[in-house]
Amino acid sequence: MTTNLAQFQATTRQLWQAWQAKTITSELIFEMVMQNPTLCTELVQRVLPELEVGPLHLVNPQQDVHSALLARAVRYDIYAQDEAGRTFVLEMQVKDERT
Repeated sequence: MTTNLAQFQATTRQLWQAWQAKTITSELIFEMVMQNPTLCTELVQRVLPELEVGPLHLVNPQQDVHSALLARAVRYDIYAQDEAGRTFVLEMQVKDERT
């Protein structure tokens, strides 16, 4: 019984440490943060300061867009629209700097 408890505690500590190490470059964290329209608007405004981005709504993670021309769907990380009807497609790309 004590061994099981010790294993459970060790696993819990490892999971907690892994969670604490996550950043916005993690797909899970990026999706969770970008589902918040206020945070999503703030990020787009910071990335594109030359645009006056109104509050974003219709923030959909993992949006599939079907193309008749390509006869296949494209999946966007985040698909959002502002009050002016402009569409914003957000993609997170991570480069491995170790190589």
